[in-house]
Amino acid sequence: MLEALSEDKYDALPSPRILNTHIDLGSWPQDFLKRKCKIIYLIRNPKDIAVSFYHHHGIYSAYTGKWEHYLEDLYLSGKVDSGSWFDHLQQYEDFLQENPDYPIHLMAYEDLHKVDGVNELTRLMEFLEKDVKTELLEKVYDKNRFDEVKKDKAELVQNERLHPIWLPMYRKGKIGDWKNQFTVAQNEMFDAEYNKRMKHSNISMKWT
Repeated sequence: MLEALSEDKYDALPSPRILNTHIDLGSWPQDFLKRKCKIIYLIRNPKDIAVSFYHHHGIYSAYTGKWEHYLEDLYLSGKVDSGSWFDHLQQYEDFLQENPDYPIHLMAYEDLHKVDGVNELTRLMEFLEKDVKTELLEKVYDKNRFDEVKKDKAELVQNERLHPIWLPMYRKGKIGDWKNQFTVAQNEMFDAEYNKRMKHSNISMKWT
C-alpha cells in the first residue's frame, strides 16, 4: 500500500512499480501525477462498501457500535478510514474533467463478478498496453475469483506464510449483500444522501 510504505522501501521497489492505495487523488504525490503514471480506479456499490467497512471496523478497529449508528454517524459522515466515499469519487471525477488526457482506467467491482468478467480484464490489458492471450486471461480470472483468493489466503495462514489476523478480511465478497443489512428506512436515507451529493456525477453506479 502506497500509504504504508516508507520512502526507502518505495525506492527499493523495482520499476515498473505496481502500488495499491485507498487515499484520494488530492493526497497523491504531485510528482506521481506529473509523470502521468497510469491509474486503475476501482469503484463498488457504496452500500456494499458500507456493510463491508462496518464488519472490517468491527474486526480491525474494535468497533462495537450498532450498524445504524455506524451507517449514519460514521460512514455517511465520512468519519471512516480514507474519509468520505462521496468526496473520494467526486475528486476522481473532478480530476478527470480537469485532466482529460490523463491515463485513468475505471473498473467496477460488480463487472468483475459477471460471467463475461474476462472482458473486463481484456479492457484492462488494452489500457496497460499489454498483449495477453484470452486463454491466459481466463486462467487469471479463475484464480482471482473471491472464493479462490480466500482459499489461497487460508492455505498461506496454514503454512505460516501469512499472519492469521488478515484472514477475516476476506469475508463474503458478494455483490448486493447490502440488501441483507439495510432496512427500508436506511436505504431511503442513503438514496437521499447519494442523490444530493452525487447529482452532478456522470458515473452510472451499479446497485445490484
